[in-house]
Amino acid sequence: MLYIISFALKDRTQIAQFGPYLKDLCEGIKSVCPVSCAREMMVRDRYVVNICLEPLNNGKKRRIVTLFGKILADFFCDVLEPKWILKMIQTSPNYLSREEMDEIRQCVTEQLETSAWECANEVYSNRREKIARQISCHLDEYQHLAVDGFSCFRLKTYWKTLAICVEEAIHTHLLNRRYKEFINLLRTFVQLQIPKLPLVHVIHKGKNQFHVVKADGTPILAREMEPSFLEIAESTSSHGDYMISILLSMAPERIMLHTSSPQENVIQTLFKVFEGRVMICDGCSKCHPSVFHFQEDA
Repeated sequence: MLYIISFALKDRTQIAQFGPYLKDLCEGIKSVCPVSCAREMMVRDRYVVNICLEPLNNGKKRRIVTLFGKILADFFCDVLEPKWILKMIQTSPNYLSREEMDEIRQCVTEQLETSAWECANEVYSNRREKIARQISCHLDEYQHLAVDGFSCFRLKTYWKTLAICVEEAIHTHLLNRRYKEFINLLRTFVQLQIPKLPLVHVIHKGKNQFHVVKADGTPILAREMEPSFLEIAESTSSHGDYMISILLSMAPERIMLHTSSPQENVIQTLFKVFEGRVMICDGCSKCHPSVFHFQEDA
């Protein structure tokens, strides 16, 4: 019985990369049945591996094709998939540095590794299991697998999913990049501002509700704010955005933050924009709004 594995020689590094998988495959086969011969050769523009086995009964054949499926699926996912992902990323019209491409590729890989897959009404715990199943079914019938042809024509659902994952990862990365650029812009603005107050208190009441007061507990009045930031503050329905607008306008030297939830997104933004100026209170009456008296606006 002869099994043939082949792929195009467009990328000759694949031969060396395939070596460890071929070794594992041959060792695995030997645990099931003797290998008459395993020969590597170049046929025109293709790398070909012929694995000749003794005649197999149905049970051993099933174990052999299952082994082929598992090891070749690992080769697909470990070696070929990163190249496919990178090629998809490179087609994006957005400028991305090599470092950004690597980050996106890692994000896509993590998403693929943690996703369940479905094929022919059967659910698989991960893509490796699904691809392994498809490969073993193919070899059970044909005994010859052209890696490049199989990946193009027999993994259509995989390719669609891969394209969606890449698109989503690029979109998320670009949003994060714009967010970081915006934060850096605000941080630079704060650094260039002349502080209007030496200290303000930000009291976090929970559920994205904040009070911003001066050191003596009096609120910051609208007339004290820069007109542009006042307009932004009055146009938003978000307490967090309102709080940030007040702080940007006043650019205080120090911010005393009273909160029990420093992990919230808006508070993390506060730390980033006012880098080095925010201090977290370790517990006082202001940290308990029910016992802290806020003076009314004058």
